[in-house]
Amino acid sequence: SRGGNIAVMNADGSDVKIIMESQPAATADLCRAGSFVGSWSPDGQRITFYSAVIGEGGNNTFWVCAVNADGSGLELLVGAPAGRLHAEPAWSPDGRYIAFRDDRDGPCVAAGGECNYDIFTLDLDTGEQKNVTNHPSLDIEPAWSPDGEWIVFASNRTGQAHVYIMDAGGANLRQLTGEGGGMSPRWSRDGSRIAFSRGGSIVVVNADGSDPQMIMEAE
Repeated sequence: SRGGNIAVMNADGSDVKIIMESQPAATADLCRAGSFVGSWSPDGQRITFYSAVIGEGGNNTFWVCAVNADGSGLELLVGAPAGRLHAEPAWSPDGRYIAFRDDRDGPCVAAGGECNYDIFTLDLDTGEQKNVTNHPSLDIEPAWSPDGEWIVFASNRTGQAHVYIMDAGGANLRQLTGEGGGMSPRWSRDGSRIAFSRGGSIVVVNADGSDPQMIMEAE
């Protein structure tokens, strides 16, 4: 994203093209307010993203959307319940599901700053949406394993941000990080390792949480 617009470019940085221009929040069409890229579809043909209109007094609107890589075929994927947060979409490797962050089952309380974010999955074939974490905490940043069997995410359910793994249906939950916690998990291409951030440093662990190695230490 660039200034709320969505742009694509070649891997060497050449041929930058804006494929969808953002519109002023007050008059924005569906999915055309300030936009934040989520991920590419596995076939490289579409991009999922979320779009947000931030209003006064917490009167906000969020949409999870998808668009073709050339800017055509704009589609609203998640827009209800209205007034709830729908964000951080991630495409499954088989292209059938989108995982995303949502607060419909316990929205933020503005005065106290208390939030309940869950990880949901959307079945693009049936339209079914499922809460796969269902825990009164901040569950965020979902990422699919390359085989589509597992989802890693970050959560503060212990009072500190840690990285967790569960199967795609929400079962077999395990905490992967120990002392120091972690956030922003990402899978290696072969699915054997997970990288995450910890206090600005980058740490890599095996997919079962063993053998943590700090590969870049923040200064």
